[in-house]
Amino acid sequence: MKLLFSTSLTSSTFSTFSTFSTFLSLLVLSTVFPLSSAAQTLIKKWTLPVSGITSDALGRWYLYNSSRVTKYAPNGDSLYTYSDKTLGTIGFVDASDPFRILLFYPGLNRIQFLDKTLSLLGSPIYLNDLGHENITAAATSHLGGFWVFDGVAQKLIHYDHQLQQTAMSPTLTLPESDNGRPWQLTESEDQVLLNIPEKEIRVFDLFGNPLKRIPLPVSFLHLYQGKFCLTGPDKIFMQEEPLGQITILLKQPGLSAFEVTVSSHGFLFRSADGVFLFQQ
Repeated sequence: MKLLFSTSLTSSTFSTFSTFSTFLSLLVLSTVFPLSSAAQTLIKKWTLPVSGITSDALGRWYLYNSSRVTKYAPNGDSLYTYSDKTLGTIGFVDASDPFRILLFYPGLNRIQFLDKTLSLLGSPIYLNDLGHENITAAATSHLGGFWVFDGVAQKLIHYDHQLQQTAMSPTLTLPESDNGRPWQLTESEDQVLLNIPEKEIRVFDLFGNPLKRIPLPVSFLHLYQGKFCLTGPDKIFMQEEPLGQITILLKQPGLSAFEVTVSSHGFLFRSADGVFLFQQ
């Protein structure tokens, strides 16, 4: 297995080198099932504080923490960075539309859109002004506009680009999530998925009508080609729902990953030891 280190290694990187070396030694002995016939290669590791990761349809990667989000090329090279401390802490980044990236700030109940260079697209959207005091999740929509889940009204709502409501679910009865993790929304083809961390996933159509409940207790929701990107004890994998075929991306004794996001170029996962980028 070939390992390419970034030229921007820091002292904190070397402080974890012993753990990292152990990881690599075990990794060589593990079984890796690639996205294609090509072998996977670990090409980069980040040790900077990261609270979330995601990817877009063009194979770009996004790492975010506090008020900062950075976009990376498929090979891990830094491309663009955006930060605005006045908006608070970023709770979620939705890059499913790489030309219209959504940043959700739950603390201040705001949404900000960025373009492909992480430059501002319009002014922040103040969700309180739309009559919502507690939005627990938000996502971009390929229909235009965005989706939000109102934690007070217990409803899924769609707004168009003129901030007009165009779809709304009935009032829902949902389980409580007390683990402190943010809820997640994502639009996938003709469905909208709401992840209640460590509880379940609710699925809706594009009119907000409830379709089904998926009993999949995951902390973070990422999709690739309609498959769930998941982490479990000693492995990272993709799974078709419900409880369908599993594709193992990485199997490693002792591996404990928080979340994984997948693109056509490889996969990126976050763990207590850092963020690791594998590429085919």
